[in-house]
Parts: sequence; structure tokens; C-alpha cells
Amino acid sequence: MWYVVSAQPGARLLAGLKAGVTKQMLLAALASRSLEDLFQSHEVHSGDTFFLPAGMPHTIGPGMVIFEVQEYSDLTYRLYDYNRRDANGKPRELHIEKALDVINFNSEANPKVVTRELLIRNKKFGEGLVDCPYFSAWKFEVDERKHMTEHRPSDRFNLWVVLEGEGTITWSSAHHGMFGASYSGQFVYKPGECWFVPAEFASRGYYPKNKTSLIIAAPRSPSEELEKNSDAY
Repeated sequence: MWYVVSAQPGARLLAGLKAGVTKQMLLAALASRSLEDLFQSHEVHSGDTFFLPAGMPHTIGPGMVIFEVQEYSDLTYRLYDYNRRDANGKPRELHIEKALDVINFNSEANPKVVTRELLIRNKKFGEGLVDCPYFSAWKFEVDERKHMTEHRPSDRFNLWVVLEGEGTITWSSAHHGMFGASYSGQFVYKPGECWFVPAEFASRGYYPKNKTSLIIAAPRSPSEELEKNSDAY
């Protein structure tokens, strides 16, 4: 998943092949260095979301900042590297044969996501970005007039990426220490930070100093759980 944090006018990314592209066409384009002509090209704007399933070749262009969430994997097959060099001045390794084995040539899916509103008591508080079998991500917004407390045990960690705003988040754990007291604390957040929030943080309070916008990502499908437990807020 790619969420476009910012983009200069005209910035574009390539994701997915055009209809009818075959393995032979792709090999010919690699030889002639015209590979980009076979891709779907997408102009990007701040706030756009793209979902890239396995098997969809992709690359980003200049002039954008992107936040990426993905299923854990150290495996990347590189088709083309724009003639870049490594620290020793040598071309980086390509994996053309392996990439051709896993590219989905039959998919015409549009990777740009139509997000959905997340509601609590009929009021919008964020957007559902992606909800797939491996992870979910949603955008959460709150301003300085809203102090919120969440009481909801979880069985999964969250990653919080702060896009905008400053403030404080307090927490207490679901488990008790050796003397019976729960663990608790707080942290101050600011734009550009990423926080790992353990599952045991069952109670959280949000105290923004100004308008706050962040992306929350977690394994599996917490957005469904969030909607079912919306009365916990």
C-alpha cells in the first residue's frame, strides 16, 4: 500500500501493466529501454492511496513523498534500475527471469483505492484506506478541541505514522505488574514520527495541541474490529 503524503504538480507513479501486455512484449521493451511505455501511469496528489497486490510491477517517480505499508517480506525482484550504480560504481543486480515468473500479466486492476469513511456515532473521524488479509490501514483525524479516550483491549500491535500535528498520547496496559498496578505512561508526538504501539496498550487518551492527522496500520483486519467496537469511544 502506498499513501501519498505530498506530491509536486505533475508527479506520477507507474503501477500495473497495460491491458494486453505479454511476457514477450516486456522482454522486448527491456531490450529497447522502453519498459515504462507498457505500464499504467497514474498522476498522484496528496492523500491518494494505491494498493499493489503481489505480482503487480510498480515504480515511483520523482517529486513525491510516499508512506508504504506491506506484508513482511525481504523479497524484491528488480526489472530495471534506471542505470543506477552501487557504492562501488557497479550496476545493481537485476532479477528479470524471476520477476517474469511472478508478474501477473492478466490483471487489469486499477491500483488507486477509493477510500471509505469511518464513522463513530454517525460522525466521520477518519478514512479506511486498505483492508486486506495481511494488514489494514486507516487515516485518523482529530483537532485540538477533541480529547478522546479509547478503552479497547487488542490482540495486535499498531504502527502510528504522524502526518500532521503535535500532542500527547497517554496509555495504560492491559496487564498488571508484580504489585498489581498496571503499567502506564505517555509520549509526545510530532509530524514525521512513527510509533510502535504494543497490543497490551488497552487504554489510550489523545490530547492534540493542534489538528492531528495520522495513519494507523496493523496486521490482519483491525478496521472491522474498530467498527464493531465503535461504542467504546
